[in-house]
Amino acid sequence: KNEEKIVEDFASAIGIPVTYHIPRSKTVQDAEFDGKTVIEAYPESEQAERYRELAKKIQDNKDKPTHIPKNILSLGEI
Repeated sequence: KNEEKIVEDFASAIGIPVTYHIPRSKTVQDAEFDGKTVIEAYPESEQAERYRELAKKIQDNKDKPTHIPKNILSLGEI
């Protein structure tokens, strides 16, 4: 619950952007159970498409900025 907000808040706290959100999916667990990646096991699934979209975003990034976390958080702060 509220995973996107948790990720956004964490990224903000350490000073890095979030490139893309990938939702939880049982497809990932099913593929892992088979010892495969989602793209190997379920290439036509929506989850596989999410991974392709993320890969394309990374590949198409012309600026290629490097983001170094500005804050180190303790486990209590996470």
